Amino acid sequence: MLNGAARDELHSGHRTARALDWDGRPWDRARFLAIRDSFRADYRPCSGLEAALVDLAAEAFGDYLEWSGHLHMQAGTEAEIERNDLGRHGKWKPQRIFSAEAMAESAQMAERAHARFLRTIAALGEQRRAGPVYVGQVNIAPQQVNIARLVSDDDR
Repeated sequence: MLNGAARDELHSGHRTARALDWDGRPWDRARFLAIRDSFRADYRPCSGLEAALVDLAAEAFGDYLEWSGHLHMQAGTEAEIERNDLGRHGKWKPQRIFSAEAMAESAQMAERAHARFLRTIAALGEQRRAGPVYVGQVNIAPQQVNIARLVSDDDR
């Protein structure tokens, strides 16, 4: 009973969503699950490992979107402050150091999330390429018979 419920929680994506859900907002969970469902529909994972990698890709992409949004909010706010200062004082004032550092950190976090996403997509491709390999062919007189056997990693 519990094992089935745990399996259902994992398969539905709610296990991964709950791990990412530090403040419990339903909208954030729904946004993650929408990305995950889209990736699963495109990739159609064939194994538990592929499904886990799709979840990781969805998590990394969600982080990328979140940090990119944060960066754009910071830059937009800073631009608005500069416009207001220019209108009030008739001159531009340089960007404040803490704002520049905060934007640089947000940009770095977005880049890290993007890199995690790309690494995960590459791992998915590697996982799919490393699937089962079948080898063998025997020709007997006029009749050709193909014999296939699964080659394990040890045989390669």
